[in-house]
Amino acid sequence: MVGAPIADEQYSRLIEEVHTLTDRVSRAEYFRLHLDEQWSRLPQDVTRWQWPESSKRLAQDIARVGRIADPEAWRHHE
Repeated sequence: MVGAPIADEQYSRLIEEVHTLTDRVSRAEYFRLHLDEQWSRLPQDVTRWQWPESSKRLAQDIARVGRIADPEAWRHHE
């Protein structure tokens, strides 16, 4: 995520340099949510690539790692 432009100030504050695995997993989820929001603003016929399906798979991967890194904090993510 280094150097990735963050268009939304709220997400920019959430996506900062962190050091622990738990914080890095959370940062990855915030970045994915930021990308979801940015994608939703594009006309649907702009590209053949479908971000929503990629985002869904990414969310599953992030949650899986999150449950390993911090089971208590990530127990509600399926």
